[in-house]
Amino acid sequence: MDSIRILLFEDNPADTRLIREALADSQPQHFIEHRTDLAAGLKRLVERGVDCVLLDLTLPDSSGLDTFRAVHQAAPQVAIIILSAFENDELALAAVQAGAQDYLPKGELTPSLLARSIRYALERKRAQAEVMALNAELESRVRERTRELAVVNHELEAFGYSVAHDLRRPLRAIDGFASVLHETCVEKLDPQERHYFDRIRRACRHMGELIDALLSIARLAHQEMRHEPVDLTAVADEIIHELRRREPARVVQTVVAEGMIASGDPSLLRAALENLIGNAWKFTRHRDDALIEIGVAAGENDRTFFVRDNGAGFDMAYASKLFKPFERLHLTSEFEGLGVGLSAVERIVRRHGGQVWAEAAIDQGATFYFALQQGEALHHGPREQNCLAR
Repeated sequence: MDSIRILLFEDNPADTRLIREALADSQPQHFIEHRTDLAAGLKRLVERGVDCVLLDLTLPDSSGLDTFRAVHQAAPQVAIIILSAFENDELALAAVQAGAQDYLPKGELTPSLLARSIRYALERKRAQAEVMALNAELESRVRERTRELAVVNHELEAFGYSVAHDLRRPLRAIDGFASVLHETCVEKLDPQERHYFDRIRRACRHMGELIDALLSIARLAHQEMRHEPVDLTAVADEIIHELRRREPARVVQTVVAEGMIASGDPSLLRAALENLIGNAWKFTRHRDDALIEIGVAAGENDRTFFVRDNGAGFDMAYASKLFKPFERLHLTSEFEGLGVGLSAVERIVRRHGGQVWAEAAIDQGATFYFALQQGEALHHGPREQNCLAR
């Protein structure tokens, strides 16, 4: 910079002369314009062409930080150095926090100190402007990238939804023709051939279930979200009641915490609990002392819920597969299922701004936690249900 253009706000002639003399021989050259009141100085700032402001906070028409705020608002791109007749650390800190580049007591001014302060103030302002420009560019890129990703995700979801629908027609044709052939030719088939036909029919049914699962996952991404208080205790009770109705012979002890209230979408949170409690119900099938607990995790975050069981559990080495669609940690011959329930849970919790994770050990049960970001959750203590099916 060949020269520095200074605008001095100062109503004291002696201080004005002192500052002019201090900068008279400094390099680079300093061109100083002088205004004695705030209004005149602000008018000059509007005209541009100022690199740095030397600002006395006490002027005939303004005083204190109000003076600084007015100057800073008028020319936020200009470096500002506060000058004061009194050393005031509290005022200095407030000015710097508000955006000033430096604060100098007039009684301590020397030519080298003032010139150095101006030079450093300009450099800090330049660096600040570069950072702000880079941040603005980065934010613009992030917005554009986010928009592009949203379009791609929407197209992928629409494609998956369309494919799942389109797969139904040929699948129904395969199943239908296989059924006709089986009925018309059954008496001509030997046991091995009948077995092949049965396998074809079973494969068609399984494929249909997979398509339904794909569509269900796709719908989770498109379903409109509502946020309202959800009584998770009541929802858990209803789910357990339905499971007991389906399998009246099962003896399962259940413990459900009282007063679990979350903020979120009622239908989505219900679907998440149905999958988690349904899993616990399924994987405790071989336990004579089956136990399922639904509650709130201990600690400061009272919005973290859990579903715990003492069932088959799993090896934590494979925990990364849990929430991927169609991944299974147990053989279908042991426990039925398609491997999409936990994937659905993960998507639901993520849409609520939360996260889900698990802890388990083989043959020692599993605990699934899900933390919700929005709303409050209250916990008033556990309540043990009748362990006999009703």
